[in-house]
Amino acid sequence: MIRFANPHDQQQGPNCGVTALSMVAGISFAEAWKICKGVSRTNRFRGGMYDRDIIDSLGAANVKSTMLPKVKGNTVQSFVAAADPAKTYYIVSTGHAQVSHNGQVADQGGVKDVGKYWGRRKKIKFVLEIIEDQENNHAMQVFGLPLFDHQGGN
Repeated sequence: MIRFANPHDQQQGPNCGVTALSMVAGISFAEAWKICKGVSRTNRFRGGMYDRDIIDSLGAANVKSTMLPKVKGNTVQSFVAAADPAKTYYIVSTGHAQVSHNGQVADQGGVKDVGKYWGRRKKIKFVLEIIEDQENNHAMQVFGLPLFDHQGGN
């Protein structure tokens, strides 16, 4: 069963970047907030993030990602429909950030199939593919997919 869900301590507000970081990093909303506030280019952080802050927050959370070429201007729906369903994507669109996996999109409003997602027609600014490996498989833990057999333990 796929468990693709918002963080347990999700907060209301304009905090889509914080929510997306929480999901792809496999950390609580509070931890993501602290990271985002730390990289913010404003002294009065209230949840909104600049594009560079988003990239810096992923680095600060040790989330590996790669920028996808040739996606700018596509709609969220067209990108998700053509995307590899086994991969996780951090999508930055006009004024919003969301996470996509397996045809679904999540933001602070919850998880929806892309066809029912309120922001499906938003234009993409950039997409970061989340690189999942044995040291960085937090996104798969959030989505609950058994893509990695984690042997041993910490």
